[in-house]
Amino acid sequence: MILAIRTELSTRAARELRLIYLESARLFGRQQADIYINSRLGTMTALGNFPESGRALNTSGDVRVAPSGSHRLIYKIESRCVRVLRIVHNRQLLPEI
Repeated sequence: MILAIRTELSTRAARELRLIYLESARLFGRQQADIYINSRLGTMTALGNFPESGRALNTSGDVRVAPSGSHRLIYKIESRCVRVLRIVHNRQLLPEI
């Protein structure tokens, strides 16, 4: 039995998710934006179930990146949660964390 840990968004990641929603709604309509954001939230839930599924970004392996649609979730495995630090578009360079 695998015990899931909760997934939390940093303030910055929450702001980025909101901007993604607003831009998606502007370009594709609210219904499609809802579908896209719900899929990102599904990826975040999966990270709580399988926190080491993303590719390690540092030597200790606690900061990782996972693909999610046209975006990548940069997250840190903490003792009690998976914290999503950033949500960046696939075309963006990965930021220094």
